[in-house]
Amino acid sequence: MQIRKQEAVVAEVRQQSGEVLRAYYMGERDSIAMLFFSAGSLQELLMVWDFAEAIFQSDRKKLTRHQQELASLNEQREQLRQTELELAFLRHSLLEQRQRVIALQAELDERLAEQAEAQAVLAQIEALTEDWDRIGLPMFNRYMSTLAKAMETLPSFVQAHPDHLSKGRGSTFSFYMTDDELNQFLQEFDPMFDNLRFAFGDGKLQAFGREDDTTISMSGQYVVMNEPENHIRFLLERLAYNGFALPDTTAKDLEERYHLGFYPKQLMDGVTITAVQIEPGKLTIAMQINFSLWF
Repeated sequence: MQIRKQEAVVAEVRQQSGEVLRAYYMGERDSIAMLFFSAGSLQELLMVWDFAEAIFQSDRKKLTRHQQELASLNEQREQLRQTELELAFLRHSLLEQRQRVIALQAELDERLAEQAEAQAVLAQIEALTEDWDRIGLPMFNRYMSTLAKAMETLPSFVQAHPDHLSKGRGSTFSFYMTDDELNQFLQEFDPMFDNLRFAFGDGKLQAFGREDDTTISMSGQYVVMNEPENHIRFLLERLAYNGFALPDTTAKDLEERYHLGFYPKQLMDGVTITAVQIEPGKLTIAMQINFSLWF
């Protein structure tokens, strides 16, 4: 409302200023200058001077007022713009606060609902923990222990499949094994692996199994290690028991307890593993022979 009043004032003053400027542009003030030359006496000249000064003073006031009123209008517009920005920011903050209140209310409702079932959940956790200690952990220990022993005999599989060896440049070569061959190798080593299926894929070795009413799964990846000696080591990353993911500490404990690695010295002296790659259905191990160790 105040800006509209100010705009009306500015419009009025602009009109007056326009009339002043138009008068100068159209030469309407030239007649005043002519009065100076037509004055017949000093008294008439002073009267013309006073008259001209009054007109020019009035013109200056009108122009100055126009500038002042326009500056005031621009200042009010800038204040209005700042106020609009502040209101927009305040509105955004209020909307965010409203969303937080809604989220907190939803979380509170959820927690209240969970509290109603807290006793049942605790009972389920206790039962699962007891079941894991009684059945799950011994089962994983049994599989991991037997798997570690089977890995120690893996060089015999390599020697029995020379067709899986590929010569590379210089002294390099590689060996591959499919996941079907790995499953057959393990099942021949111990029939217990009939209940556990291994698969290569997406850079990881995965295993899924069922024994009676219990399901287990695990996954991890092979990496090349050079300490304390060159070998590939299986890093156990995920364990699941009856659909429940087990803590990382459990996986780490089993990994440290059972080393599912492959040491090239078991195959031949002077052989070093340089890389290991897992692709869908296949594991490939790249190696290099140091012939200088033979002489």
